[in-house]
Amino acid sequence: MAELEFTLVIHYGAKPAPLGTLLSSLVDLLDQRWGKAFEPYSLGQMHATLIGLETERIDGIRVNRGFWTHRGERRVADPDRIAALVQAPGRLPFRVRFGGFRADETYPFTSRGRHPHERTFQLQGNQVVLMGWPDHEGGFPRTLAELRHGFEAANLLHKYHAAPQDDDNDLFLVLGHLDRTRLRADPEAVIAEVREHLATSPTWVDVERDALKLVAYSDPRLPEGECQSWPLEQQALRAAFESD
Repeated sequence: MAELEFTLVIHYGAKPAPLGTLLSSLVDLLDQRWGKAFEPYSLGQMHATLIGLETERIDGIRVNRGFWTHRGERRVADPDRIAALVQAPGRLPFRVRFGGFRADETYPFTSRGRHPHERTFQLQGNQVVLMGWPDHEGGFPRTLAELRHGFEAANLLHKYHAAPQDDDNDLFLVLGHLDRTRLRADPEAVIAEVREHLATSPTWVDVERDALKLVAYSDPRLPEGECQSWPLEQQALRAAFESD
């Protein structure tokens, strides 16, 4: 049997009202437009990943997969430092904005070099993805990128921070999968429709400490009923890294 992997996620399971309403409305719209070609996740299954805790066994030692894969470094995660990082003043809570990004306006950031209007809703392969960014009083701080970089002190490397200068400030949720073979038309028209809808109807979602969960999984889609989850606490983190 394959070893369980662990990850730190945001808003797995029950959703705060603004986020739950947004996700439900998008699923309803996509069901109407794409029909059975769209295979949505359950509402509880949808989540955002803060940082993965996946490991590789190297000479019998479980080392952080990110540092090993991207930088060839054998680093063992420090659960006490992970807990301390998310409890440190100024890290949490923070607010994320989904939508409100108009194609004809300029914003003080891009996402992987692309305009936030384009990135806010898209297909990544067959994954249907909603994306938002930290928002503070109308500005867009690097809150997520800084937090993810901060985990490096606990020997965790975010998978989108392969190089030291990389910055991932995106918060994204996979809504489900699209089977293009079952579509009668190009999906781009619906994608454009959803982007325009989001551009005129922004949603703000708060990320509190209790929104973070430690999840053990074998299926990276984190289907409900097939994963175990715990509040993000020092004891749970220690148990995760001590399990074998």
